Formats: sequence, C-alpha cells, structure tokens
Amino acid sequence: MDIKEKTDSLISEIAEREKAEEDIKQSELKFRSVFESTNDAVIIGDSEGKIIMWNKGAQDIFGYSSEEILNQSITLLIPEDYREKHTQGMERFIKTQKPSMLGSTAELEGLRKDGSIVTLLISLSYWEADSSIYFSAIIKDITSRKKAEEVLRESEEFNRRIIECSNDCINIMDLEGRLLFMNKGSQKLLEIEDVTTVLNESWLDYWEGIDNQSAIAALTKARNGGIGNFQGYCPTMKGIPKWWDVSIVPITSSSGNVEQLLATSRDITESKNAEEALKISEVRFCKLFEEGLTGNYISTPDGKIISCNPAFATILGFNSPEEVIKQNAAEFYTGKEKREVFLNVLKQNKKLEFFEEQLVRKDGKLIDVVENVIGKFDENGNLVEIKGYIIDNTKRKEAEQRQIVTNKILSILSRSNELQQLVKDILNEIKIFTGFEAIGIRLMEGEDYPYIETNGFPAHFVEMERFLCSKDLSGEIIRDSDGKPCLKCMCGNVISGRTDPSHSFFTKGGSFWSNNTTQLLATTSEKDNQAYTLNGCSGEGYESVALIPLYSTDEIIGSLQFNDKRTDRFNLDMILFFEEIGSTIGIAFKRMQAEKKIIRSEEQFRSLYENATLGIYRITPDGKILLANPALVEMLGYLSFEELTTGDDVLTGYVDSQSRKKFKEIIEKEGIVYGFESEWKKIDGEIIWIRESAKAIKDENGKTLYYEGTVEDISEIKKVELALISAKEKAEEANRLKTGFISAMSHEIRTPLNIILGYNGVLKDLFDDPSNPELSRYFTAIENGSLRLLNTVTQILDISKIEANEFDLRITLLPINSIIESVYYQMKIIANEKKLDIDLKLPQTSVYVLADNYCVNGVLINILNNAIKYSKKGTITIELNTKNNHAICSITDEGIGISDEYQKHLFETFSQERVGYNRPYEGTGLGLALTKRYIDLMNGKIKIESKKGVGTNVSFSLPLASRRGRDENNNVRQLTP
Repeated sequence: MDIKEKTDSLISEIAEREKAEEDIKQSELKFRSVFESTNDAVIIGDSEGKIIMWNKGAQDIFGYSSEEILNQSITLLIPEDYREKHTQGMERFIKTQKPSMLGSTAELEGLRKDGSIVTLLISLSYWEADSSIYFSAIIKDITSRKKAEEVLRESEEFNRRIIECSNDCINIMDLEGRLLFMNKGSQKLLEIEDVTTVLNESWLDYWEGIDNQSAIAALTKARNGGIGNFQGYCPTMKGIPKWWDVSIVPITSSSGNVEQLLATSRDITESKNAEEALKISEVRFCKLFEEGLTGNYISTPDGKIISCNPAFATILGFNSPEEVIKQNAAEFYTGKEKREVFLNVLKQNKKLEFFEEQLVRKDGKLIDVVENVIGKFDENGNLVEIKGYIIDNTKRKEAEQRQIVTNKILSILSRSNELQQLVKDILNEIKIFTGFEAIGIRLMEGEDYPYIETNGFPAHFVEMERFLCSKDLSGEIIRDSDGKPCLKCMCGNVISGRTDPSHSFFTKGGSFWSNNTTQLLATTSEKDNQAYTLNGCSGEGYESVALIPLYSTDEIIGSLQFNDKRTDRFNLDMILFFEEIGSTIGIAFKRMQAEKKIIRSEEQFRSLYENATLGIYRITPDGKILLANPALVEMLGYLSFEELTTGDDVLTGYVDSQSRKKFKEIIEKEGIVYGFESEWKKIDGEIIWIRESAKAIKDENGKTLYYEGTVEDISEIKKVELALISAKEKAEEANRLKTGFISAMSHEIRTPLNIILGYNGVLKDLFDDPSNPELSRYFTAIENGSLRLLNTVTQILDISKIEANEFDLRITLLPINSIIESVYYQMKIIANEKKLDIDLKLPQTSVYVLADNYCVNGVLINILNNAIKYSKKGTITIELNTKNNHAICSITDEGIGISDEYQKHLFETFSQERVGYNRPYEGTGLGLALTKRYIDLMNGKIKIESKKGVGTNVSFSLPLASRRGRDENNNVRQLTP
C-alpha cells in the first residue's frame, strides 16, 4: 500500500471514528431524552447508597426535586420500618457480591416527601465502572392498581368509572384469556377504534414468540390464585411499536374462587428505549475499540498481547490482529532497555499520557508513535494488565523535520551572500536532511542549464553531465520549431516541461522520480520517457534519482537533483515536499536575478543620466529642482547643477505662464505628458523651444510627490517646422488658385463647346445629305471631338474638386439594377459598332445600395469605355451579385489586358501604359483614377485582375441598404447597411 492509499485509509478510518463518536453522542442524547421524558421513575445510586441521578418520573412519584434529592441517601425513599433491612442487604451485597433481589422485579412500599406511603413495582440492576458499583432502579407507582385489586377482592362489583379513568390498559378476561372488558385507556393506547371487534377474542393472540409464552405463564399463575407479571412487545393496531409491563391478578368470588382475571398493562416503551440506548452505546464502544483509527490494545506486563484492533495491526505493519497476537509486545521496541523504561514509567505514574517513543514495524522500519496507557494493578500494587492505544506519529515527526529544514533554507535565502555560496549552503542542508549521496542544482545560464553547484557527485560525472543543450557537428545549438534550444536527457525533459503525469515516474508538478532506474529503463521506451535519455545517472550506478523543477511562478528556471545508489529512497510524499521547496528556491533565485538586473539597470540609468543628450529632471509641483542631468544644465546655460538650483525656478520659467499652467493641468489630470512644446528662457535671456515629456510620481494616497521628465531643445526643428508650415500654406493657397482657375477654365471651355454641339446638330439637320456621306462624317467628327473634349474637361474638374475636398457627394438609396441596365443600353450601341457582344446578368429582385447616382454612372461608364476601347473581339460581360452586405458588380472583357508591371500604376492620375503621340489608344489617363476616387467616396472597393493578351476583370462593391425610410423624393431617411 503506497502513501496515498494509506492516507486515504487513515482519512476513512478517521471519518468512521468520528461517525462512531457522533453515533454514541446521539445515543447518549437519546438516552437522556428517554430518561427525562419517561413517566416511570429512574433512579441511579452509588455503592454508598447516595442518589446520583433522578428523573422527572421520580420527582412525580416521590415529590422531591433533583436539587433536593441528589447526593442524599436512598433511605429517604424507604419507610422507616424497612430501612434497617435495606441497609443490611446493601452491606451483604457489597461484601459477598451476591445479589438477592437484584435483577428481578418486586413490589415494595415507598415513602413520599409528604410522608404518604405508595406501592411501587421496582426493577433493580447494578453494574461496575472504574472499580465502583452503581445501582439503577426503574420504579412504577402501582398504588392505584393495588387499591383496585383490593377493591376487586372485597366485592364482585368494582367501580368501573375508576378503571375507565386509568391511563393504563385494564382488561378483564375469562379464565381462558378471552377478553370480556377493555377500558378506554386500553382503547387509546392500543389505537382501537371499535372495542366490539376485539371482545371475546383471545388476549394471548396479541403476544408472539417468547412474549406469548410469558403471557401464558402469567395467565396460568393468576388463574391459580397468584399474580402473573411479565414484560413484552405488542404493537398498536396501527403498527406503532410498544413495550408493556403486564400484571395479571385473579378476580375471586365471595367464596374465594377465581372467576375472572384482571390484566393491567403499562406502556414502558420509553424506558425500554432508554435501556436499548444503553446497550447500543455499549456495542458502539466495543465497535469503536475494534474499528477505531487509534491502535487499541490490551497486554500483560510480560508482553503477551491479549487483544488489539485492526488499526494496531496496520500501524505495526501486520495484516490482522490475529497475526499480532502471536507476537510479544517487547519485540516492537528498539531494545530491551526501551521496554523497561516504558514499564517503569507506567508503574510509577499508573498511566502514561502522550508518551513518545519509536517502535519497530514488521518490515523493520522505525515509526514514531504517541502512546496513552492505563495500568491495572492488583491489591498489592503489582501491574497485572496494560490497556492503551498508540497513534502513528511518523508523519508529524517528518513534518516537524521538514519544517526545520524549510526554515533553514528560507534563512539562507534571506542572506545577502553571492548566489554561489547560497546554493552551496542550501545543498548542504538538504544533504544532511535526506542523507542522499549526491545532490545538485542547475540554473539557466545563457540558453543552457549547467550545474551551478553539486554535492557528492564525482568530478567526471559533473563534467560529463554539466550541459544540456544538444549541438550539431559544427558545434551549433540544435533548436526546435519554436527556435528554443533542444535540452537533452531527463534533466532537459523536466526543465523544458516535457513530462506526462499519466506515467507513474512523472508528477503533476512536473518532477521525475525513480527508485530503480535500471528497472525503469528496461520497461519503458523513448516515447514513455518523452525524449532520448543519455542514462548517465544509471551508468554511474545511481538507482534512486529525482529531478525537481525550480519554478518561479509559471516559469521553470532550473532543477534540483537527487541521486543515490541505493534503491527505494523516495516516496511520493517526499517528492511533493521537495516540489514545494523547489518552488521556494526558484522564486528566491528569480528575485535575486531580478535584484541584480535592477542594480545593473540603475548603473545603466546612471550612465544614461550622466551622458544623455536629452535633459533629464526631477522637480516638485511647486518648482523645486531635485535632479537635473548635465545635458539639462548645459541646455539652460548654467555651469553646474548647484548654480542651477541656487537660482529662481528655472525649470518653471516658461516664457508664457499659460503654458506652465496648461502643463500642470494635463499632468495632474492624466498623470503623464507626452511631447509638450513650449518656449523657455535661458540664463542669458535667450529664448529656446523645448519638447517636454514627464510623469507624475505619487504616493499610496494619490498625492503627487514630484515630476520626472525629459527636455529636448527643438529650436532648430521648430525653425524648420515653421518654414514647412509657411510652405504648406503657400501650397494650399496655390492649390486653391489652381482649383479656381480650373473651374473658371472649365466654364470658359464648356460654354463654347455646348454652342458648337448645339449648332453642329442644327447644321447637320439642315445640310445632311444622304447622297453626300463625306459631309455626314464631318458633322460626326465635330460632335465626337466636342464630346471628347467636354468629357476630358469634366474629368479634370471632378479630380480637382475631389482633391480639394469640394466635391458635392449626395448619398441616397439607389436601385443599382436600373442604373446598370441604363448604362448597358447606352454602351451597347458603341460596343456593337466595334462588333463586340455585351452580355448583362442581373438578379431577379432589385438591389439597393447607398451611393451617389452621378458617381455610380461615372464608374460604370469609365469601366465599360475602357472595356470597349481595349477590346477588338469577344464578349463583354456585366454581372451583379450580393455578398456580405455589399452589391458586387463585375465587368469582364476579352481585350488586350494589362501588363503586370503597369497594374500598380492603374489608379494614378494621367497614367497610361503607353505614352506619346504614337500611342495606339486615345485618352488622358484619368478614367480609372477618377473611378477609384468615386468608389472611395461611396465607401466601396474596386479590384482589377488582368492578364496580358487574355482580358481584364474589373469588380467594384458598394454597401447594400434596405428600402425602408425612403421619402416621396427617393431621399433616404433611415439607412440600414
């Protein structure tokens, strides 16, 4: 059985013991309840005749309260004529131990407090406890019953009213036991609703088994003129369990002949329950002895074991109490002298309380126990018997030792020594505590985890096993897919967290342990071990090996290693203890490393502080300078920090006091300021521009202690910045002039173009002659040239307005199906002139988008113009779909395509794949650039896929919208993407 199973068993036994103790407690409470609530008198006295327990029933019968009667002589309850006889009987019993009327039931007279005499039915018993004798009496007041019997003897006619008023069961039977009469008390107690159903029935049928035999005997005795008594069990008609004390007396005629029988039954269920509770309590005590968690035993002084419980056997490593009884108790001690010390102390003190000693288990292992023992002595004072129990104290002793070594390690870790010395001292304490042959600690150094210190390992082993990183033939560290070094052997598994707790040699905490490495290697695979292991420990002869990760929070920073050439040196409890120690060491080492980093950081800060080109300061909110580095001192024109601090509030000497005020408002509100720019005055009066960043340092109550910040002289940068701002303003003004010029030129060009187009149409109508096709071509050329020029002017104007953020965008709810269809019919004529097919694919239902009608038309016309322009044959396909809350329009052609090199310039203004006067296609290079800007303005996207000589696909998407909220003018009141 391993430690866990023993622990679980111990916990189970403790639980059972607590349950047994609770059951005894409940049993005692139940007895106390019955004792106090029963109508019968229950009196308990000691061997001196003093009353030590007195219930309410006794108070009701005799008239004394508990305060009046306790510790008084029992003779107060006995009429004076019988007191001497009672005293003689008690003395005779104490001397001879032979009872006279004890254990039987008798009728006696009793003396009440008021001096009246009562007739009692008394049941007496006794018992021994702690070498003393105690007596108990259960007493019933049968005065009324006796009077009834006397009345019945004097007359055949008895007072039925008295019988009816009795709370006892009173029945009249014939000599055969058939019921002739039953009083109301019987009907009530037996829960009989109709008495006629039981009359003339045999009274004996109410009793079963041995109680039936007792009933027959009592009836026979009464029929012969005597008084029959017995106690028996008879449930009510409704099945309620009841115990009864029954008396049967004869009813005689005037001539003395027995004619009928009178049976009086009193409900004694409560007193019976009290007796039963006492019996159960005794049984449970015995059970507690047998099944308790403590090792209970009884033995003789010479070591013969008379009795013991299973726990005693388990503690000493035996399988059963029967196996233990065959042993001699002296064999469990580490030597004869230890047994003699035990016996001498017991003889001297009569008992032992919490006596600590070591005993030897069956398997030879020593255990620490605590013993509580009582000795039994004869009249000559000789020890004749030993009763006691032992508690396995091994775990507590181990816990004490572990706490001691833990405290020592914590004490070492709290010192300020160098890490190497601390590790050395820690290993020394652990080695003393465990007795292991060799131990060591690995800590991360660079990317490897070499031994930082060992104790007990041979030098060649340390040299061979020092490093864990695997290396290739060139000496480079081998890394995993995450770039981390591959750590070899089982040490590398533990440090890398490559452990599987489903295997018994790994723990949930990530440790490895084995009590027999030779057997482990023979029965496991590389897969079980999580990696290829070098087996250096096994090769050196170490059988018991444990590797404990050193955790700092969730990070493994090293390992603690235990090696011993003996087998079976570990148990799981020990490994878990060292996992706790390992966590403590890991956290402490991590803290030390952090402190070293802090020291290095402070040194680096000091170097940075002294050599920085930026000004660094610490200043109180009211302007007192606490720190200022040399760069800041020089920046402000001072010769030294002392000169700076003896002047006025230089760091608060802003040229503009409002700047200082604004700085403080920001830092007090936000706690930090980034890139705050202002003008400062140097000691010589020169004004400089600075950029300041600072943080407010506060105490635990939120009060600002000081500001820490940096200052950069940006005077030169500011000059350049101001120059750039001026240039920017000039550029913006030039851009505005350009836009105005373009708008004016557009108007100037459009007006004559519109006149030309208008009069060209008039002249065409007047002079067009079908017989003169040359003239028709002139009019067409004028019209096409004018439209081309008008389109170019419109595109230039739109591009200019968009770049100047002056484009008038009107987003409305648009049926894009209709717009596409309208443009399709416009462009179909042009496509057909070039003998190109144009195919339109629209969904059955209308698709609504949030867009600008002018822009959508412009996008479609520009894309289709390009498709027609750059296609010599084939089909142009227009297709509309919806996806992800967007309408997607795709236009595909089989034209000349676009080269990969030019595709990255598609949306640049005035950009064309081929330039120059000899280019094969006309155009300004504004179409796609303007299309991209239209789509961006409408929160859409455009995508172009093309292959030279194959064709081009242009797709653009616009946000979908519901039709809800359109007014009578088709304006959008509520847009729902």
